[in-house]
Amino acid sequence: MTSSLSMIDPVQSTKEGDHNVTRMTDRETGMVFYEAWHNSSRQLDREDGPAKTQRNFHTGVTTHEDWYIAGKLHRSNGPASIRRGNVSGVCVREMWCINGKLSREDGPSLVTRDSVTGVITHEIWARDGKQHRDDGPAEIWRDADSNVLREEWWVDGKETKTVQHSPLVPLTRGIRDSLRIDHLCA
Repeated sequence: MTSSLSMIDPVQSTKEGDHNVTRMTDRETGMVFYEAWHNSSRQLDREDGPAKTQRNFHTGVTTHEDWYIAGKLHRSNGPASIRRGNVSGVCVREMWCINGKLSREDGPSLVTRDSVTGVITHEIWARDGKQHRDDGPAEIWRDADSNVLREEWWVDGKETKTVQHSPLVPLTRGIRDSLRIDHLCA
């Protein structure tokens, strides 16, 4: 029996225009399961598609897509980072970033979904790297049944109000620190 690793071609690097493109492929199927585009400064960088893409080797599902410009997560017409479940392909996280900062004008900048149901479980609304929303909560936590657990109102990076709907799910400082928005698009 052949191991999965023996079916992987060695890392291939090619020059495409001003970019170096690194790919890993399945020798048997030819499927590219990892691709990364770097500029001459060795930064992830691509203007016409994701600079980094990963697929599950066994299922072929695209699990990671990241758009970078000059080493910063950036995409002006959609999410700069997308994560999908390995088997289902269900989108579990989307992040909208401009110049490496969480930012979106017309909706949440970060959306996290339950991997089984696809229900949105966490939203962060941000503009220019700061939590911000004029007409509602800038951070919303829900359970897998869409029940709102917690809402936080933010304006220009300053928290103005918090409503805890469920006493059973308090946010610990460790969880809050791990979700600081200044680390999300870095």
